Amino acid sequence: MHRVLIEPADYQSCRPAVEKAFSLFAPPIAGKRVLVKPNVLRAARPEEAVTTHPAVLRAVVECLLDLGAGGITVGDNPGLMGYGANEKSFERAGLIEASLGHYRNIGLDAVEVPFSVLGDVAAMPKVSVSRAVLEAEVFLSLPKFKTHGLTVITGAVKNSYGILPGAQKALLHKLSGSPERFQEVVVDVFRLRPPDFVIVDAILGMQGNGPASTDLRWVAACSPRTTPWPWTRSSAA
Repeated sequence: MHRVLIEPADYQSCRPAVEKAFSLFAPPIAGKRVLVKPNVLRAARPEEAVTTHPAVLRAVVECLLDLGAGGITVGDNPGLMGYGANEKSFERAGLIEASLGHYRNIGLDAVEVPFSVLGDVAAMPKVSVSRAVLEAEVFLSLPKFKTHGLTVITGAVKNSYGILPGAQKALLHKLSGSPERFQEVVVDVFRLRPPDFVIVDAILGMQGNGPASTDLRWVAACSPRTTPWPWTRSSAA
């Protein structure tokens, strides 16, 4: 049985909530190679709530450093609007700065692994997965809590779709043919390398026609008067 913690937090002081999540759920970290995967759909400012907020990522990286991680890689493979713009997407989202020097373009090195689309091996017998994901001893997923036009919600499972670099994500969309079938594909991708630990940025979420809607909503016990983007330089990029 999986356990879930819902902890009140805001972006100015989310470190204690992240520390609590680590203390309750994190696997052994000391000396381990850790891959941290935020949700980086495209180049978007933090206040758009399209990407994982930099304050959450920074708190996670700080915790990993305090716990003696043997190596930290922060990376993702952006979606259709971010193909070929990995570094730009991370920079605009404030996530390169928040990675504290651990950002890497994980889309540049991938490994082919066996795959089947809805049980049909012939449709797409292999997919490429970022090597950094497969070789990590600890895979830590940092999704953004959002709506999604095909999966209803983007969260702990949908965030793993980004372990696939490049346009093959769009090809899988096409091969699926319907939202219901695409949801099964997302689960199949998730199974290629399930995360060991998940922390969801559900402070400022998204509703409406996600995953890039402008209809935002405060979710996790955070005052709507509290600014969600504490770093002026990032938000003004």
